[in-house]
Amino acid sequence: MRYPACSTKQNSSVPYNFAPSSLGLAGRSVGPMGPRDFFSPYGFIYDSDPFGANYTSYSQVDASLDPLALAACAFAKGQGIEIYSIAVSSYAGPGTSVYNTLKSCASSDEHFFYATDAVGLTNTFAEIARKATAFVRTK
Repeated sequence: MRYPACSTKQNSSVPYNFAPSSLGLAGRSVGPMGPRDFFSPYGFIYDSDPFGANYTSYSQVDASLDPLALAACAFAKGQGIEIYSIAVSSYAGPGTSVYNTLKSCASSDEHFFYATDAVGLTNTFAEIARKATAFVRTK
């Protein structure tokens, strides 16, 4: 059914299909049912599969993305950028790959925080603000 306000030049009855190869990217095509997983900084990991790994769980995604994140953090730190990182939620607790990656990404142990609730997160941001303003005053 078409609605009178919809222009057929912009809206068609052709089912949606995006092929990453059309942009020179790797990964599977995303069809008319759309992506069935969460959007990440790297796209829809499961459906479009930008890394060509046919993921079936986020633990597999973590194993691929953690080295990329650590490389990005190392590059930034090498440029003199100070990195604060925050692990949020019980799923990012000590012993998890998220916790370990974020802790390794931080400029130092004092730049890493773990918050499990809204109060902890609020306190964490207050502490980061305190440290950042103290740093600015010393420069």
